Amino acid sequence: MEGASLARLVAHPRFGEACLQVMRDTLELSRTNPALVRVLIDIRRSMLAFFVMYLNARGGITLAAVHDLCRELGLASPGRATALLINLRMIGYVVPDPVQVDRRSRRYVPSAAIQSTMAESFRNRGLAFALIEPEATRLTGRFGDQRIFDAYVVELAGGLSAILKRGDSSAFTFFAERNGGLGILYALITSASADDDFPPRLPLPLSSHELASSFKVSHTHVRKLLRDAERLGYVTRNRDEITLEQPLRDAIVEFQAANFFAYASCACAALAAVGEEP
Repeated sequence: MEGASLARLVAHPRFGEACLQVMRDTLELSRTNPALVRVLIDIRRSMLAFFVMYLNARGGITLAAVHDLCRELGLASPGRATALLINLRMIGYVVPDPVQVDRRSRRYVPSAAIQSTMAESFRNRGLAFALIEPEATRLTGRFGDQRIFDAYVVELAGGLSAILKRGDSSAFTFFAERNGGLGILYALITSASADDDFPPRLPLPLSSHELASSFKVSHTHVRKLLRDAERLGYVTRNRDEITLEQPLRDAIVEFQAANFFAYASCACAALAAVGEEP
């Protein structure tokens, strides 16, 4: 992501509004899709769940394919990958392929419910990005087309693979790698008053009990998460308020901007897959 392009995107008068829309939509999607919440227990499981969808777009989900991908990306050991595949099947993320062509290698496909949820997530990001770039709406209503969905997923997987291999870390990934951390951060950000900046500069209301209840983690877990974040200089707590410090605010902006750039790249790939000029 070039510095000049990032600066132009962040300077857009509706950038903050678009980011807040993504966050609110993500929180609402999580509330209405309990299975998604269980998959998103941490960033590595989230990534692995996404790459299972990628394997389907690339040719098929099998245990061997999941093992190979985990090994390639360093996401999980083969043993953990096996357990995760079982778990994804138990919660309805994947189901056996109704057409089994090889008895030695059982194939799976994403469930209709989880594919619909992911398509809605892509659509929501596009609608938010359309506040900045109206052309984004060319794709937002078309993720039901399997060609578009698969091309979008494959393009996005390429970018995520590069990030994983680099091992990037920031104040944002500190939250994303903790159980419920991303939801907790989004909930705090979206609680800001309408006259605050994005990301918010003013103190935000804080209730560890409410956050714990919302994201199915313990009160102790939330307190430790925020205490560790404060120790690293990412937040400052004061009784029932919390303030986001500049390193975290910068990381939030960079992450959201990167996601909008990713949407643009994936949308171009998807349109090209159906023979349309990006």
